[in-house]
Amino acid sequence: MNSGGRSAASRVSSERIARLLGRNASRAGATVGKTTDRGGGSDSGAHNSSRASGDPADLEEAQGPAGTFLARRHVFERDTLHGSWRLGEVQGLDARAFSLLCADETLAQLNPERAVYLDTETTGLSGGAGTYVFMVGLGWFDEGVFRVWQGFLGGPEQERALLAETARRIAAAESVVSFFGKSFDRHRLEDKMRIVGVDSPFINRPHLDLYHPLRRVNGGQFEDNRLQTLEKGLLGLQREQDLPGCLAPAAWFDYLGGREHHLEGVFHHNLLDVLSLVALTAHLGLTLSERRPLAGPGSQALGGCAGRRAWALGRAFWDAGQRAEALDWMGRALTRFEEAREEVRERRWRFAECLRLEGRDEAARLALEELTLGNTARDACALLACEALAKLHEHGRRDLDAAAHWSREALALRAGLAPRASGVPTPGSLSGRLKRLERKLCAKAEPSN
Repeated sequence: MNSGGRSAASRVSSERIARLLGRNASRAGATVGKTTDRGGGSDSGAHNSSRASGDPADLEEAQGPAGTFLARRHVFERDTLHGSWRLGEVQGLDARAFSLLCADETLAQLNPERAVYLDTETTGLSGGAGTYVFMVGLGWFDEGVFRVWQGFLGGPEQERALLAETARRIAAAESVVSFFGKSFDRHRLEDKMRIVGVDSPFINRPHLDLYHPLRRVNGGQFEDNRLQTLEKGLLGLQREQDLPGCLAPAAWFDYLGGREHHLEGVFHHNLLDVLSLVALTAHLGLTLSERRPLAGPGSQALGGCAGRRAWALGRAFWDAGQRAEALDWMGRALTRFEEAREEVRERRWRFAECLRLEGRDEAARLALEELTLGNTARDACALLACEALAKLHEHGRRDLDAAAHWSREALALRAGLAPRASGVPTPGSLSGRLKRLERKLCAKAEPSN
């Protein structure tokens, strides 16, 4: 945070904070239990996008383990729509999808209905004493509804109280769900908690970071992997008049300095982020079944590219050592890509190589040879297929003549590629393989004494 931010924060007086607390304390009874429905196929929740003066509305005062803090609360019914998804679609998800796609066994038993959904707003991307976490959005299911608590830092002097209450609420949940939170939100909170003497609630608590598995399943499908891009592509949610996250720090500093501010837009933005975490968790948890059993009529199919989803599952199963499931999903993916008339030569090569590594020699041979046929078969995939065929015939089928033939084909293809082409064997390694095979053939042809 720059020096201008620090001076703005220092101008906050204890009298103004006391006045803020006193005013909102009188509203606490009216806001607890309040139901807010921001559903629909788009961001239909109206918010004040213009500048406002004074304190944010509907804040309440509460006493936590380290003092008084401020917060805004919302309550949503389970059938509340967020985009085209209902919040209650997290019910009965297959947690294997979480552990498989995150390569994290601690997520194998994750129950989304006992998790806390976390999103923060901060004054900067870096950690340390100069960065403030001025808003913490937490959501959880409780007594048949989804509750959202937005802790707000009314001034730097409230920091320890807000962080202690945040830690208490996170520690009360079985697990944490975030979007890029393992790399950002968690560390910003832990940095500040360490400074003010609050124990971290994240240690030994399963943490589902949706960014990485969603990128794995949907990467390349959209222009990027940002939260709002995935909202639009997977949830059918189009935000309208949403305050960009990059403007959030300025809104808080304007508020501290007594100027007009955009804090209402920050609250709205943070709330939408938390609700999206729930819907995206449901989407990810249905990856294996590819169906939405709790969706309404006509909404049963899971959105997103079915080919990319199947391929991601195949690679994840392969990495997990579950080879039969891996090959099944990879085969489904290739079929779907072909139906969509999408060229996937590299994926076809990887599938064939997996078949070879699994000892399915005949299926591997047919798949590899197919990559060497046709007018376009002069690329790196064809070269790799020729090399794999040489290995297959030498070690699997014990056919040295065929192995030498495919080695020569590989050398010929290599000559047509750039000298330093990446991802393919060097001419030297291919020549070495061919010479070794030719020596074996000569030794085999010599009559024994």
